[in-house]
Order: sequence, then structure tokens, then C-alpha cells
Amino acid sequence: MITVKASNGFEPSRIKALTEKILDTYDGSTDSWDLSETPDITPIKLGNRSALLAIDGVCVKFFYDKSLKSRIRDFFGLSKAQRTYEIGTKVTELGVPIPKLYGMSKKRFSYGMVLSKFEEDCLPVHLFTRGDCDSTLWSRLGLFIRTMHDKGITHKDLSPKNILTVSSSDSIDFLLLDYEDCKIHTIMTDILRLGDLHHIYERLLKIASTEQRLLLVKGYISDCEGFSDYHEQLLRMIKENPSKYTKFIK
Repeated sequence: MITVKASNGFEPSRIKALTEKILDTYDGSTDSWDLSETPDITPIKLGNRSALLAIDGVCVKFFYDKSLKSRIRDFFGLSKAQRTYEIGTKVTELGVPIPKLYGMSKKRFSYGMVLSKFEEDCLPVHLFTRGDCDSTLWSRLGLFIRTMHDKGITHKDLSPKNILTVSSSDSIDFLLLDYEDCKIHTIMTDILRLGDLHHIYERLLKIASTEQRLLLVKGYISDCEGFSDYHEQLLRMIKENPSKYTKFIK
């Protein structure tokens, strides 16, 4: 039995039809799943526990983890698909932009899917910066992260690959990806803010210059004097907690 939840005017019947099509195709081979003979389903990313697929203009996060932990969660109605959909809905309600949610589906004690708009005209930050990039990107990115934090949201894997760049002739905007890794806080502390900033700052060492990273932090600080020492704190955190990313410091 497949249960369905729909949002933003998306038809439940379409969610069910897409779900059945993917399930009919899936051969259980996780990250070695061969979709070469299924041209209308495009794999974006295949992993051991989930896949990201594009089908008929829809992006589908397909959770196929069959571990004991996953089966226990399913038994108690706490599936990863359900949790992802609920977090995405809450993040959207709080005003942080993510790809538009269309809904979710769940096969009892089995696979789950979350469906959203396929943002084909957007690029994650780490790919967008390979082309000609307006310098305002960095300060706007910092402000985007600040806005997210001000709304009480942190992200376990805040990195350039998990933020989509939405660029037009007169603006740069962003969408947050992998929102299932978000956590919502009633109180936002400096430790939480700096933890997220440290995570993305380190990963930017490989793709952004010192000046660009400083622009990001300045964009985050904006007009708040209470954050004025954040750049110094980030540099100290990198020095005191070296990682594989720090070798890219320029």
C-alpha cells in the first residue's frame, strides 16, 4: 500500500503514478542501479541509502535504505521520507527558500520518496563559481546564511554543494538543499552560528579567495555589531581545529 501527501497544488494521483513508476524500475542495487534503459528517469546522485532522481520535471529523493534502524523507524511511523517532508515544510513556513515541495509517498515498511520542483536552471555554489561570478555573490551568500540563522535554522552540512544559486540579470538568490539535515532551534547561539559558518568557510577554502571569504563573513555580519569578531573567530577555529580542507588556504 502506498500512502501519499501532496502540497502546493500537486495532484496526489501524479505523486502515486511517479512513485509506482520508480518502484517498478528499481532493482534493489542502490548506488549501482542501472537506469541506462530508462531514459525518462535521470539519476542525479545514487548513494547507498538514497538516490536523487529527475523525472518528468520533478526531483525525487528516493529513500531505499533497508537497514534495521530504518525498518524500526518505519515501524513507528518515523520514516526518513516523512521526516524530510515535515522538515522541508517547516523550513518553508519559516521563510527559508528550498525547492518547492510537491509532496511525499511511502510504501508501508518499505521505500519512501519526497518530491519537489526540479530546479534545472540553477547551479550549486561550488559549480556556479567556476564561471564568471559577480563579486556580490559572496556578500549575498553570507546574508542568506544570516537570514537562515535568524529564523532559528542550522544545517548539519552547510556547504557550497548544498546551496543552489538562482541568478538573473539583476539579482542573485539562493535555495537550500538537503533540508533534511536542518535543525530548528528556539534559541540561536553564537556557537550554533559559528559552527555552520566554520563548516562552509572551510569548504570554501578550495574555491574562493581570501577576499571572497571575507565578503561572505561581512555579508553575514551586516549591521550587527555583536558579530563583528566572527571572522577572527573563524580563523582561530580553523587554526585550532585543522582538517583536510585547511591545506587550500590562500
